[in-house]
Amino acid sequence: MKKTIVTVITVCFLLGACASTDTTVAKNATGWAGVYAGTTPGADSAIRVVLTLRSDRTYSLTWQYIDKSSDTFTAQGGFTWNKAGDTIMLDAGDWPPYYLIGQGFVTQLDMSGQKITGELADQYVLKLVQ
Repeated sequence: MKKTIVTVITVCFLLGACASTDTTVAKNATGWAGVYAGTTPGADSAIRVVLTLRSDRTYSLTWQYIDKSSDTFTAQGGFTWNKAGDTIMLDAGDWPPYYLIGQGFVTQLDMSGQKITGELADQYVLKLVQ
């Protein structure tokens, strides 16, 4: 009986070690190109963001401050992948340029390419809409 329990625990441990909870998408994988949208926090107004990533490594980004004005801002250009192949850097200038690429979503990172933490962290996720 003791041997069976040890075997079951060992198998469960090995299966758990092999299971992956990583939801990032590598640059060589298919499925990262598309249109991502969401609302992110801003200093004094929420920001509606739409990011289009194309397989030719170009993007277009539009954003609008929801409660400030009806003006829409746009940036376009190219992007590069980091060495790990899970994060892109837009050549967008002042806009936060780093995005972690996931399956069906992208996560806006801070200005130095780090995950945003705190109680608003989950609001920096844009979901795939097309």
